[in-house]
Amino acid sequence: MRFRVLRAEGAERDEWRSLVLSLPPELRDIHFLPGYGQIYRSTYGHVPYLAVLDHHDAIVLQPFVVRSINELPFLRESDVPSYFDIANAYGFGGPLYVSGASAGQVDLVDEFERNFVDYCRGHGFASEFTILHPLLLNHRILEGRPDVALHQEKPLVAISLAGGPAVIWSGLSRGQKSSVNRAKRAGVQVRNEDVNAENLGIFERLYLRTMRRHGAAERWYFPDDYFANCLNELGSHHVSLFFARVGDQVAAAHMVLHGFNTAYYHFGGSDENYHECHAGSLLIYETAIWASEQRYQHYFLGGGVTSASDDKLFRFKAGFSKKPLRLFSYGRVMNAEVYEELARLKRSYELRHEGRVSDSNYFPIYRR
Repeated sequence: MRFRVLRAEGAERDEWRSLVLSLPPELRDIHFLPGYGQIYRSTYGHVPYLAVLDHHDAIVLQPFVVRSINELPFLRESDVPSYFDIANAYGFGGPLYVSGASAGQVDLVDEFERNFVDYCRGHGFASEFTILHPLLLNHRILEGRPDVALHQEKPLVAISLAGGPAVIWSGLSRGQKSSVNRAKRAGVQVRNEDVNAENLGIFERLYLRTMRRHGAAERWYFPDDYFANCLNELGSHHVSLFFARVGDQVAAAHMVLHGFNTAYYHFGGSDENYHECHAGSLLIYETAIWASEQRYQHYFLGGGVTSASDDKLFRFKAGFSKKPLRLFSYGRVMNAEVYEELARLKRSYELRHEGRVSDSNYFPIYRR
């Protein structure tokens, strides 16, 4: 067995991409490509890596990014060592496993986990937080492991595209069918636009307006270069931009990332002044038809801006599919000594600046 950790640079980037392409088609996904990890290096400085263990015809691999902790407010003015932790790049990650005739799943996954944890501890990484992939179902690889406690997150929505337009239409709720028809009668037109600086600017402005309107948490706001970095790192063959127009005005816009089996409604925004036109409903429906025509099997819509059962954005998306997806995550301490020191410094900071220590159970504590 051979364990190694690859960078998203040079020959190692090529090997990383080749490993993803060597997976069975149902396991290949855009989130596992080196270019996807590079988006977060270009935007935030989070350095992407791929951990790999292979043995003859079997393999386990997991992408992750290394994040600096010292940039957090509670450490910015402190004279402390450089601290780091790891996570998946935005979206989904976790391990993927391909069995072979020469290796059993438990043995190979156990060996991967031992090597991966040793690697993380050896590099002083405080903790790991990973969101697993709801379509690839890779939470099953980790079920029952004593050192990984899976946590069920908010429900998500994906449209199955396998049956084509007729099945897509049948999956819509009565309300969304009505909204799509009303948008068509209002003259809303959906087009696949050039992904250029001008259109990215239009999209970003609509996205920001939408997040503010929904009262989205700070994590949903991105640096100015984030959307351009999606294009620069993945390329135009993986990134598309769709606008829904009323006359010459853009009423709604979606950025769609796509590759292998799945198209992702990555982010979207709308102009509240055109709410009565139902442009957002037609935009999702038409982009689902486009994804079906491109031979994708799933159109992933995501969830709401909160985990609340009455979240308006989730209820809107749920009108396009009758089967919500389950989402799992896990967090674990990798280096207990480093983690406890960071937790102590965070609590002291909270006490000084807020007059009390937070009772939030957010993991990791130092990022709450």
